Amino acid sequence: MTIPDPNSAVGLGAPVAHAAPAKRDHVLRRLLRDPVAVVSIVTLIIITIASFGAAFITDASPVDPALANTLGAREPGHPLGFDGVGRDIWARLLYGGQVTLVGAAIAVAVAVAIGVPIGLIAGYRKGLFDGVSSWIANLLMAIPAILVLLVVLSSVGQSTNTAMVVFGVLMAPGVFRLVRASVVG
Repeated sequence: MTIPDPNSAVGLGAPVAHAAPAKRDHVLRRLLRDPVAVVSIVTLIIITIASFGAAFITDASPVDPALANTLGAREPGHPLGFDGVGRDIWARLLYGGQVTLVGAAIAVAVAVAIGVPIGLIAGYRKGLFDGVSSWIANLLMAIPAILVLLVVLSSVGQSTNTAMVVFGVLMAPGVFRLVRASVVG
């Protein structure tokens, strides 16, 4: 059946051509239009480059104390001064950024590696698996994270990587719920 096209010069009986839906904007293009996203991305890139390039930015050691410099003021080569033990604050900040970024990457990777597959399976399969995995996710979210972290670190030993893996496991229920809701809805 043909529908009359009011814009057609031919008149009645001409088939209506529907315009193809516009392509979705590429994610990067949408991010670059948001000034907050641009500032955040640029800041994260600068912090990452500065942290992993710390050996090229400063010659000072982040761990060697010098009692003569205790609580020392800023001076050339030490733009943030010295702490209470005489360590260079700028060097500690740069080298500490490496530990922070690696730890955050470990926690996010563990949370995504656990939460995404389980959320996908629970969302598609539903039924018993969905019920049990949702119950476990709710249980993990109800437990205070700091208590779990303290128990694990006291039994396994103190390690930044272990702490970040535990945090990743404790963040996984949030990722699970987000992915499951996206699949079901």
